[in-house]
Amino acid sequence: MVTRGRKEIMEEEAIGKPLGTSAELDIPEEVLAKIPKFIAHIPNIDHRWGNGKARVQGIGIYGKDGDPVNGVAQGDRICIRISVEFQQDVVQPNVGFMLRNRLGEDVTGTNLLYEGVRPAPARAGERMSVDFIMDLPFLHAGFYYFSPAAADGTLDQYEMCDWIDNACAIEVIQRTITYGHMRIPVRTRAMTVTREASRVP
Repeated sequence: MVTRGRKEIMEEEAIGKPLGTSAELDIPEEVLAKIPKFIAHIPNIDHRWGNGKARVQGIGIYGKDGDPVNGVAQGDRICIRISVEFQQDVVQPNVGFMLRNRLGEDVTGTNLLYEGVRPAPARAGERMSVDFIMDLPFLHAGFYYFSPAAADGTLDQYEMCDWIDNACAIEVIQRTITYGHMRIPVRTRAMTVTREASRVP
């Protein structure tokens, strides 16, 4: 039996390597067409900072039917659309979000570069809308908060253009009992093992 440690895993897996996404992780184009192409509304701003080269102009959360949602059941598919306007030229634009719980703890986050998407350089005055389509994890029921951001650079070398803390909230509605922070999809099996079979030669 070979045991893989931290060193082996780090050598085999590149940091920021995009996860293999299922082709089924999608929302039909006719449904996405119901969503405004450019979102110009930010429900909440707790704190905002950045160099101003790009500005997040709006964020919205939409269900699998294309309608705005403020509450979804665990595991439901949603689309987070973030719209950005560039105030100056941005050579390596990147857009993403951080998801936090009610305690302000970072639960998860992602961005275009992290998912393997590299947008073309943006010129001042241009606009961009970015969709993040995901099946919501089986998180512990309660309220969660999206913090959208726009940056210029790579994953490890970048300038933050705009970051908005807790711009919008979503309520995760319980569908199943969840122990801890979240329930992870697991396949289980059990087998009867005789004493003779369990002996190590």
